[in-house]
Amino acid sequence: MKQIAVFLANGFEEIEAITPIDVWRRAGFEVTTISIEDENIVTGSHQISIVADTTKKDFETKEFDLYFLPGGMPGARNLAASTFVSEQLKQAHQQGKHLAAICAAPLVLGQLGL
Repeated sequence: MKQIAVFLANGFEEIEAITPIDVWRRAGFEVTTISIEDENIVTGSHQISIVADTTKKDFETKEFDLYFLPGGMPGARNLAASTFVSEQLKQAHQQGKHLAAICAAPLVLGQLGL
């Protein structure tokens, strides 16, 4: 089974996060949503809050096949400012894992030179 990590920051674009999570789970992938905030409740750019599976402080590294970043503003900027996200993405890249970002979130990968 494929393992997918989805990083969520306050200000994420709801449809760019929730739709892929839903489709992947329906397809049988194991998706772990990770709040980069201190709490597991993350609020999107249109004031829709969701409960993430874990937070950065409780995150346990495991073998993910794909690391995904939803866009949205200011969510993408919040992802880009997170040292936690940067460390996870750099490590995943060094291990040859897949990285994906949608809409504004590729700025995170670009900032890291990935």
